[in-house]
Amino acid sequence: MLHEIEKSVEAGREFFHLASELQSPHTISRAYDHLITLENAGYKNVKVVQDFREELNQSRRDKEATL
Repeated sequence: MLHEIEKSVEAGREFFHLASELQSPHTISRAYDHLITLENAGYKNVKVVQDFREELNQSRRDKEATL
């Protein structure tokens, strides 16, 4: 099952990177929605999910710093 979570996070990351390039608030929020879905499903303590959250949060901090 962990392999499926890793694949799901990788798909979420690819989507997020595309969304970031497009600078689309709607698509970026969808990446967060995916993360929250994983966390609510009980995978909050899985390293790859935690790393995904940190990546999303870091991107948000970076964007806010440039504004």
